[in-house]
Amino acid sequence: MPSRISSPGRPASVALAVGLLFFAAAAPLRAAGLEADSRITAVTVFPDRAQVTRLIEVPLPQGDTTVVVSGLPASLLGDSLRVEGAGSTRLRLGAVEARTRHGRTAAREEERRLKAEIEALGDRKRLVTDRIAALKFKQGVIEAIGVAFPGTRETRDEDGRSRLPDPKTWAEAWNALGEGAAQVRAEIAKEEVAARALEREIEAARQRLSQIATGQTASVEARVAVEAAAAGTAALRLTYQVPGASWRPIYDARLEARTERVTLTQLGEVRQRTGEDWRGVELTLSTARPATGAQAPELAAWFVDIFEPPVPARPEHRREDDLLSLFKDKERTAEESATGAAVPEAAPPRPAETKAALVAAGAFAAVYRIPGRVDVAADNSTHKVRVQERETAAALSLRAVPKLSPQAYLLAEITYGGEDALLPGPMAVFRDGAFIGNGRLDLLRSGETLKLSFGADDRVRVKYRLAGGQRSSEGILAKDRRIERRYKIEVANLHQRPMTIEIQDQLPVPRDERIEVELLKAGTEPTATDLDDKSGVLAWSYDYAPGETREITFGYAVAFPEKASLYGF
Repeated sequence: MPSRISSPGRPASVALAVGLLFFAAAAPLRAAGLEADSRITAVTVFPDRAQVTRLIEVPLPQGDTTVVVSGLPASLLGDSLRVEGAGSTRLRLGAVEARTRHGRTAAREEERRLKAEIEALGDRKRLVTDRIAALKFKQGVIEAIGVAFPGTRETRDEDGRSRLPDPKTWAEAWNALGEGAAQVRAEIAKEEVAARALEREIEAARQRLSQIATGQTASVEARVAVEAAAAGTAALRLTYQVPGASWRPIYDARLEARTERVTLTQLGEVRQRTGEDWRGVELTLSTARPATGAQAPELAAWFVDIFEPPVPARPEHRREDDLLSLFKDKERTAEESATGAAVPEAAPPRPAETKAALVAAGAFAAVYRIPGRVDVAADNSTHKVRVQERETAAALSLRAVPKLSPQAYLLAEITYGGEDALLPGPMAVFRDGAFIGNGRLDLLRSGETLKLSFGADDRVRVKYRLAGGQRSSEGILAKDRRIERRYKIEVANLHQRPMTIEIQDQLPVPRDERIEVELLKAGTEPTATDLDDKSGVLAWSYDYAPGETREITFGYAVAFPEKASLYGF
């Protein structure tokens, strides 16, 4: 008879069994890792990529655990993967590594959902198409009956009885056929409307899919080694960088002419196609460019040498002593090459320069933290966020270049007082609440002045005409041709307030010493020459009283050899 286990031994057996079960369950956990959910909480967008921060909240057992976060983008830059965090108990974080997981379906959940939706819509459309085909068959049968009904070839059978229906029933048959045909046509029209609606839904889903599709069937999982002193909870922050995201600054410049103030608003235009939607994240925009690398370029030695023409080859029928001498020369050259004694050093290749846009006025990048929470879908569409806004006093003036246009343009000059430099970007211009047009803002540093143009001003009248000119020849032995031109410019300020108006014109600039250009003295003296370091550009800037009209005259002479042809004049 088999012996029974005594009751005092039962607790030890139960404890042993529980221990074995725990060990069996814990071993696969340590091997496979603890799957943890995560969510994106913060994103820093650079001009060429983005850094994503995910929050992982996970309960941990005592001891060593590998926390696994799966479903990360396949384009994740492995070298950028980092982890930090805190817990309810003492934690020690080990290495974090990225592993690529391959699959047969799309890696992104939204991509998979859209593909399934398109497939389901296609099935519904096929059912509707089949119903339309069945209804058209039914319509054909009705039409065939209607054609055959009165067209019986033999009107009487063998017994002499009429084959045609009783004329009293013809009306009922016509009505029945007509009602049946109308009903079928109505059903066909209804199904065709449904088919078109489904086709529109399919096309819309395809467009959404094309915007977010990455074409990737692989994904990345992050594995974080964690050691917990005791069982508890942990909050880990996983950060990594991904390409496919960018931002650029755009600006709104608004002028209130009555108060002579300009409001300059900086916006950030963000777009991303990283494969992850950013929902309710803390968004930061940075002007740093991680793709350019951290290492500063270094110059190598730049060698120059005198070009020595190659020595002509000797004839092949050399004498024996010549061949011996040539052999010794080659032997000596090889020996010198090995020792580096007499072989001239070849010039190393010059490193290529890196082309990069100006980032900021200084050694450090600007960082803009956007207030609130932001949603940016991974569909590569543009999302605008407000970065900063600054209102400042402006000095108003007008500028006209009558040689090119009779219009005078309103200018507002401001001094930028922000701490960070404003990067180049497109700008929308508004005057007194109305959209005027588009412009561009160049790099603007703190303390620099900026002149913004706010469109044509119809309250300034400019007239420009050629007042006269002449041609002449001078000299006895070597004759020169001389051409003179004179212009008159009439400027009228029709504003009810004084305005500063600047008129610009130009002189031709010679590129040959045989060409001489002279500003004629019998004219209005310009207030500036070579304006803004532009050779030959003249300016006449005056303060005009309300309703005041002025006339500006100027002329120039160009002299050059008589037999020469003048290009560009």
